[in-house]
Amino acid sequence: MIGDYVLRLAIMLPLVCGLIVAGLWLAKRYNLGGLTGGLKSRTTVRSAARLSETVFLTPAVKLAVVDFEGKRLLLAVTKQGANLLSEVPALSFTVEDDDDAR
Repeated sequence: MIGDYVLRLAIMLPLVCGLIVAGLWLAKRYNLGGLTGGLKSRTTVRSAARLSETVFLTPAVKLAVVDFEGKRLLLAVTKQGANLLSEVPALSFTVEDDDDAR
């Protein structure tokens, strides 16, 4: 009776642990942070904010240029958060039709 229990435990415990490790690896591999994490990454939703450029100052601090609602923001980003350094109107490019251009 006890031997049968120990045999089942010896088989099932590594199997359950292996399934847990495999599930965690798959979640990390396919970026499944939550229940809808995989669905969010596959949909084509246009974001209001666009990251234009980043520059690392130190391993813990970087500068980021973000375009958001018609403004271009310069942010200092650390592990603790982000600080706004500068804000200017976003650049807009227009193409003019010119009949003489070749």
